[in-house]
Amino acid sequence: MPLALLYALAASLSLHGIALFGPEVTLPHASEVPVLEAELQPPAAPAAPSAPPRPAKKKPEPKVKRESLPLPAVAEGEPLASPQTASPETAAPVAEPAVPPLAEAAAATPAPAAPPLAGPGLSGKGQISYVVYRGEQGFEIGRSRHEWQIGDGAYRLYALTETSGLVALLKSIRVELESEGRLGEWGLQPERFSVRRNGNSGETARFDWQHGQVRLGGDGGPLATAEPGAQDLLSFNYQFAFVGSRALDMGVATGKKYERYHFEDLGSEAISTPAGTFRARHLRAAAAGTELWLAEDPAGLPLRIIHTDNKGDRYEQVVTTLQTESKP
Repeated sequence: MPLALLYALAASLSLHGIALFGPEVTLPHASEVPVLEAELQPPAAPAAPSAPPRPAKKKPEPKVKRESLPLPAVAEGEPLASPQTASPETAAPVAEPAVPPLAEAAAATPAPAAPPLAGPGLSGKGQISYVVYRGEQGFEIGRSRHEWQIGDGAYRLYALTETSGLVALLKSIRVELESEGRLGEWGLQPERFSVRRNGNSGETARFDWQHGQVRLGGDGGPLATAEPGAQDLLSFNYQFAFVGSRALDMGVATGKKYERYHFEDLGSEAISTPAGTFRARHLRAAAAGTELWLAEDPAGLPLRIIHTDNKGDRYEQVVTTLQTESKP
């Protein structure tokens, strides 16, 4: 078929396709087109500007008749009293300001009362060893050891966690936590907290209890308000040995941040560990992803610790040996 004939056939098919499937359009008939008529007119003359309105005359203000106030009757020979010479007995009393001074206002707001201590808490020195698991299946990844020394109104806590076995061959990790402070009416009162990873200094927290603050991350780090009874990442595990379950709201400083958590008391239960079977108090801080099982005897020692991080990784520490030595 000649090429020109193919082009003509394609054009015909295109027109038929548009007619069949294209939008329906109604064209106006030639006889229906309206005829436009126009008539030219000369432009109108511009209007003369009107004079501005005259301001209205101001009405004179009515005169107000001033009346003098009657003077009080004075007996003959009695001197007239003036405000400057009025005696204190006759002067009108001056109202005291409704807002008290700042010092009195601060004193009017009572400080939060310290929770009653559950008992003497920890004393002397001791050590707890743990096995560390990861995940729900309980895959062993390391070992941990906690040590404490408490006496003469001061305390020191130390924790070492490191990988072991095959995991240590693949990646050796050693993390040390240390907390030092004093004993007070709120139990443990940390002053210094530090983290070392593989021997290198890491996060720190320093508490200033005189001003109720904690400085995170060393000199020049951010300041946070530290409420009475606040703890650090290590000391909070042992604070319940002093306050029991009476103080379940607690601020915790990690060295990077300071947050306040609520610990839910889930009651007493028996737990089996490599160190034996114990009765333990089960506490949970859902916002922190942390659960604690604290021994009822010896009171308050952490026997089992579970922490789930922001990524959903679960780590569990279970006691293997427990050694305590009370101060004589």
